[in-house]
Amino acid sequence: MKYEEKYNKIVNECNKILIKKESIHFIANNIFNNQRFNSNFFDKFNFIFCDNILLLLNTFFKNFLKFIIIILKSFFINKINVKSKNKIIFYSNCNNKKTDLYFSNIKSELKKYNKKFSTIYLNIDFKNDKIIKNDVHLQVIPDLVTLIKILPVILKSMIIFIIELFKVNNSLEKKIYLCALANAFSWETIYNLKLYFILKNLKNKQYCFFYPFEGYGHEKIINNIFRSDRNLIIGYQHTILYKSSNLLNKINKIYLPDLVLCSSKYYLKKLKKKLSKQTKLIVLGKKINLVKTKNDNGRILVIPEGDRKEVNYFVKFLYNFLKLNPNDNFTLRMHPVFNYNKKIIIKKFSNFKDRVIISDKKFAEDISLHRITLYSGSSAILDCIRNNNLPVYININSKYDNNPLSEIKSKIREIKSVEELNNFLKNGKIKHKENYPFIKRYVNQLFEDLKKPQFANLIRYIKNF
Repeated sequence: MKYEEKYNKIVNECNKILIKKESIHFIANNIFNNQRFNSNFFDKFNFIFCDNILLLLNTFFKNFLKFIIIILKSFFINKINVKSKNKIIFYSNCNNKKTDLYFSNIKSELKKYNKKFSTIYLNIDFKNDKIIKNDVHLQVIPDLVTLIKILPVILKSMIIFIIELFKVNNSLEKKIYLCALANAFSWETIYNLKLYFILKNLKNKQYCFFYPFEGYGHEKIINNIFRSDRNLIIGYQHTILYKSSNLLNKINKIYLPDLVLCSSKYYLKKLKKKLSKQTKLIVLGKKINLVKTKNDNGRILVIPEGDRKEVNYFVKFLYNFLKLNPNDNFTLRMHPVFNYNKKIIIKKFSNFKDRVIISDKKFAEDISLHRITLYSGSSAILDCIRNNNLPVYININSKYDNNPLSEIKSKIREIKSVEELNNFLKNGKIKHKENYPFIKRYVNQLFEDLKKPQFANLIRYIKNF
């Protein structure tokens, strides 16, 4: 069976289980929260893909060892009491500059309507949980008090999964429950439960809750806690929907928001066919940043996704390419929520002085200085294309299609080796530049600029908050 077929079978089975089981024991477990087919998914289900019980045991012991480390670190995490005077709450991510990565433009517009709001951030740059003004900054590890609440839930989950394991006859379902047991102590499961206990403190008041609509476990947690007639839950489809996105599969309506803000009419039509009729959809758009093109600095921009395996692949790929090609130079730009040690990466390229730069510039600045961008799973390629960068897809894994532009992949140059990239940079650039106008037209339909009429439509929904 092909990997993508297996992916679809696993995801559909997990979704069926979640339709039947609505408890926190299932919602929080990493195994039942699948965004799309990528390296994280493959790692979670490697036992099923490779049919090797040793991989399952290895996953369990790795996660359990990490859990021991989490216990030790939890002694040094502050216990914070999360409250909100404001009725509008955002759940988002931010980087070390404390910039909201998803909602900054929506927040700017809300201020014009005198709307007050608070934000709960996942902020991996912080070593501790903090409250800054009206905003809560969380890192993954829970404090000791919360961890003591989490542990019984995990243990009960494991008992439930063992019981289900003996009740079901479906072999794939049995394997999924085995994977759920192996991931009971994963950091993703721990974080979902941490968020669950934090948000429960807010349960008894009326809120309008915004979150990025992507398909992660914390979204189901938010829907589980705040779903009621007095609350309004809003998901923002702010980025591209990948070919393998689980949001395009059948999902229980109780895990969906009341309202989805779509980035364009294109995605509104697409989601309308897939989501429950009880979920309303409107086009909001997204702030489109067109940058003034500057003189080409002659370098090639590289934008790995915020995934450690992908970053490691690109670092190794560039290193091997530099040994082969003495002419071309690169700018490596890390995902804003990816935690990495810049010195270690620079050291790997110490034999190739200044041929690889780790960028600290604003993304818009980087885009304006380059004309070719290498990518694999990163949706940031869309901004590059809108601003006159030719996309080059690096296929880092033959097991699955990770290309966010897979719908038009025949128009995009795909690279599988350093030799192929070398030949492309020498001989193939002109030919593929001919495809650029088509690629840009396709990308432009995915996102409409955030304008006042669309925003006024949103305000009508949240006027009581």
